[in-house]
Amino acid sequence: MSDSSGSSGEFQVSGTAVLTKDKTLRQLAEDYSIFRPASRFLLFELDVIEAKSKSYRGSTPHRQQWPDSEA
Repeated sequence: MSDSSGSSGEFQVSGTAVLTKDKTLRQLAEDYSIFRPASRFLLFELDVIEAKSKSYRGSTPHRQQWPDSEA
């Protein structure tokens, strides 16, 4: 998003987040991170159930949903 008002679009995710202390998963997450997280930072494993987005092409909203509700 380009600003806090959502003028370029919106994104919503629903699901669950579970705290993990698995050292292998933490190392993997750190390897993929664009910054080095502090050791005090917590790592959560996310189980995404649904995601939705809305963006604008001119003044027309373009909506997407995963999983696709039309499938």
